[in-house]
Amino acid sequence: MLLLTLIKDDTREYLIESIREAREYFKVKNVKVGISESIENKHHIIKVYCDDVNYDDRFRKMFNLYIGNILFKELVDEFCSNNINKYLTENYYFLRYEDVIEIRKNVESVMQKENSSMDEHMIYYMNRKNDIIDEIVEFIEENEVININGFITFRMKQFISQLEGILEKIVEKFMVEKEYDEFIKLLKYFIDVQESKIDEVHIIINNEGKYAVVDKFGNDILQNLISELYDGNANIQVTMEDLIISGLITTAPKKLIIHCVDNCQNKEIIETIKKVFGDRLNFCNECIRCKQIKSINKI
Repeated sequence: MLLLTLIKDDTREYLIESIREAREYFKVKNVKVGISESIENKHHIIKVYCDDVNYDDRFRKMFNLYIGNILFKELVDEFCSNNINKYLTENYYFLRYEDVIEIRKNVESVMQKENSSMDEHMIYYMNRKNDIIDEIVEFIEENEVININGFITFRMKQFISQLEGILEKIVEKFMVEKEYDEFIKLLKYFIDVQESKIDEVHIIINNEGKYAVVDKFGNDILQNLISELYDGNANIQVTMEDLIISGLITTAPKKLIIHCVDNCQNKEIIETIKKVFGDRLNFCNECIRCKQIKSINKI
């Protein structure tokens, strides 16, 4: 049974190879798929067949989704080649050339890969991507012959706003991360140039994720910081993590040791401290304090 005919004017090897891989993909699912290729009037024509025995609605949906993903990658390739630079130039004129290159790489990575870490941004990307693929699948269901170049030319306008929506989110995330990196550089510079007010600071994290901040003699230095920060003003809203970071920046310790880091429930503060304090930072899991915390955990 002939499933679909695809026509491509300027053959891209990765697209042809993706279609060829359909044979192995569906072979694992116990469905035999055949591919025939020919060149007619400079058009690369690919016909995809399957055996009648294993053809059913479930297979057809799987096949259409498989092809839908291939056509989505074609759209992304076209978008990245002809739309990104213009869009960024018109809407984010303040970006540097190297920023545009980095954003372009991020767009290609997000739109073409499935193994990215899942966060709120990736959920947004995947939702938009799935919306586009669903519309592509509807198009495949209605057409037995698809000219890929024509599909891209006439359908790009339909999907451009969704692709630009993904691009905007990627730029937004890029700018936030860039501002964060600049902030970290500023803090690191401030730490490096100012005189240390204390030789050694220990951050101890108990089994509940609560912090104790003491000097090398075991004196609580966090309470003094809290008193200075509030200065009698009870309306100030600040988290414990903010207090710790502020205290470390203010005192610029020569040496910083974090005990039982695995107990930390806010991994961002650890990453921030790593980036700001660099070689001054050490981790401990075997001292008396750590063993006491671990022994409580076993009870």
